[in-house]
Amino acid sequence: MLVIPVLLAVRTARYLRTRDVVIVLGWYVAAKVLEQADGLIYSWGGVVSGHALKHFTAAAAGAWVLRALRNQRTRD
Repeated sequence: MLVIPVLLAVRTARYLRTRDVVIVLGWYVAAKVLEQADGLIYSWGGVVSGHALKHFTAAAAGAWVLRALRNQRTRD
């Protein structure tokens, strides 16, 4: 995770734009925060846990990658 910003600064984007990678990293950070706050989130209402929400945000990151790749293909 620490190397990704360096790679973004040094290498040119081949398949994903830098903006897309930053958004995916944002989803990843959100997923990690939700995972760490699992018990706290569950205690707020007892309906959903941070762990479950982590899976939704991880799926959103994957969906964003697919979206970015699909859009990249139409730009070529």
